[in-house]
Amino acid sequence: MQAGFLMLETGLSRLKNTINVAVKNLMDYIVGTIAFFSVGFALMFGLSYEGWIGTNHFFLTGLKTGKDFSFFLFQVAFMGTAATIVSGAVAERIKFSAYLIVSVVVSLFIYPVFGHWTWGGGWIAKIGFVDFAGSTVVHSLGGWIALAGVIVLGPRKDKFKEDGTPRKIHGHNLTFSVLGVFILWFGWFGFNGGSALSFTDQVPLIILNTSLAGSVGGIFAITFSWIFYRVASVEDCMNGVLGGLVAITAGCHAFQPYASLIVGALAGISVVITSWVLEKILKLDDVVGAFPVHGVCGIIGTLLLPILSENQDIRIYPQLIGVLTCSFWAFGLGMILFLLLKISIGIRVNEEFEEKGLNVTEHGAGSSWIDLIHSLKDLAKGGGDLTRKIHVDSGTEAGAIAFLMNRYLANLGQMIYTIKEKSIELEYSSSEISTAWGKMSQGIQKQAANLGEVTSIFDSFRESFQRISSSAAQQKEMETSASKLLNELVFGFQKFDSDLKNSSEKSEESVKTIGLSRKELNHLETDINDIGSSAKKVEGLVKLLGDISAKLGMLSINASIEAARSGTAGKGFGVVAEEISKLASSTQESTKKASEILGEIQSTVSRGKNTVQTSVEFFKNLTEEFRFLAETYITIRESSSHYSNLIANLNRLNVSITNQSEIIMTDIDKRFSEIGNLYESVDLINGAFHEISAQSEELNATGEFLKQLAGILNSLVRNFRVEQNSSQELIPG
Repeated sequence: MQAGFLMLETGLSRLKNTINVAVKNLMDYIVGTIAFFSVGFALMFGLSYEGWIGTNHFFLTGLKTGKDFSFFLFQVAFMGTAATIVSGAVAERIKFSAYLIVSVVVSLFIYPVFGHWTWGGGWIAKIGFVDFAGSTVVHSLGGWIALAGVIVLGPRKDKFKEDGTPRKIHGHNLTFSVLGVFILWFGWFGFNGGSALSFTDQVPLIILNTSLAGSVGGIFAITFSWIFYRVASVEDCMNGVLGGLVAITAGCHAFQPYASLIVGALAGISVVITSWVLEKILKLDDVVGAFPVHGVCGIIGTLLLPILSENQDIRIYPQLIGVLTCSFWAFGLGMILFLLLKISIGIRVNEEFEEKGLNVTEHGAGSSWIDLIHSLKDLAKGGGDLTRKIHVDSGTEAGAIAFLMNRYLANLGQMIYTIKEKSIELEYSSSEISTAWGKMSQGIQKQAANLGEVTSIFDSFRESFQRISSSAAQQKEMETSASKLLNELVFGFQKFDSDLKNSSEKSEESVKTIGLSRKELNHLETDINDIGSSAKKVEGLVKLLGDISAKLGMLSINASIEAARSGTAGKGFGVVAEEISKLASSTQESTKKASEILGEIQSTVSRGKNTVQTSVEFFKNLTEEFRFLAETYITIRESSSHYSNLIANLNRLNVSITNQSEIIMTDIDKRFSEIGNLYESVDLINGAFHEISAQSEELNATGEFLKQLAGILNSLVRNFRVEQNSSQELIPG
């Protein structure tokens, strides 16, 4: 069994860790045998103390017969299996020293104590727990300890991407692993068959069930993998076989062959599913699938025993108690053990050791393949010691490749040494070229800058002449416009003078008319005053009529009184009194209306008088204004005549200036044309300088590129160690 596990685990590990994995399997058996011999066997099979622990047979004391010693050796195989299950799960990153402690504790205490509870007459065995060859006692226990180690250790370097997606890390040789499965399968026949402790008629059935369960487990695992992953996974097939073997171990003596098929099928499917859950969901890195194969399938086989077995004495309750106890005991103590080691001596190698591989870092072991891989890694990183010789194993394939690799490294060293020397020469030469072209480029740029200044001056001249020419043209247009405007002004002043003359004459006539109007207004004022006097006289008459009306009223009253006294004789007085009363009332009303009309007349006369007075004053002022206006017209006519003469003189001067401007503009156009021709010549020279400067910059850039290229070449070969004479001794294969 130990040899099979060694082949399986080394094949599933990377080449750089295979020796470490193999040595751990070897040490499992070595230290496990000693620990089990000294203490473990006694704790497991010694005289039971209250069903918890064995108390005698330490160092095999008390064993005397060959049967006793053969039983011990047989149990050593079981113990070694439980311990070595942990090895594959924690491969490629656990410290060798820490693993040895784990192996000792498992062999010395964890496995023997639980073994006593189940196989040594302990309390679990007494309640009716059945595990014929160790599905739970050996395999599930080892699987739970392996799971604890995987959790505490963490995954291998680069096993998971940054987003948590797992990477597939391939083992170096699946052929070894498949061979290991065959060895284990064959060993399982002895593992299960030997548990009968004698060759009886039951042994062939045990071996048949074992073979069937392993076969069906492999078929279902690879089929399940094919359906869901679209690939016939070799790892899943191998683990399916082992899962079937683990599951059948609990009841291989009690199952009918058809039941072993069911057990194997469920185990094969469970292995694939559990492996997926561990890796994809829980992000755990179980290198060989120890927990899915041994932990889960051990539980399945143990719990299926009372269900599929025809033996009615096997009950589910004791099986369940045994499975749960195993999980708590093994996983709990496993976590405590790994955590104590982690905080004390440390259980994981550092990243550098893990990267280099545990073969070299833990054991100092190497091989042609390992040397070759390290050399290729150095080359892949862009460095390496090319003076180092790869060890040549004569007469082997690895030795032949190492010999050829040594020749290749020698030639590569020659090339790199040459590149290193030439890159230094190239860097120096390119620096000289860059310096020379830099100086030349500076001179060209200086001349180009001077020519640029000349070009700028010519640009300024062109712009100045262009502005002057434009200004002259504008000046000519302005002079033409001014001449036209001056002619219009002369004509305007002449018309203005004529209009002023007419206006002056009209003003004099207006003054005369206003004088006549003032006289008429004075007469009107006199008439209005006379009307006012007449109105006052009428007002006196109205008052007199009012007095008469009042007296008539009194007379009417007196007549009425007398008529009343005289009785019938006084009727004539009554009529007279009535008429007098009517006359008095009529007179009073007329007087009142006349008084109102007279008041309106007086008010109108008063307003008219005020209006006439205002008009007289206005016409007086208007007369003064028109007189002043007439005098102003005379002054304006004199000024207009003066300015008209000035504008006429200005017009004659403007005509002379216009003629001079035409002469100047013609001369400016000639000079501008000459400067344009000169500017084109300078521009051609400037373009030539710029082209030379650009070519100079390109040459300078080429020199810099060569310098950079030399630097890059030098940096690429700087990390390689080569001999200065580049001669390397070759070791014949």
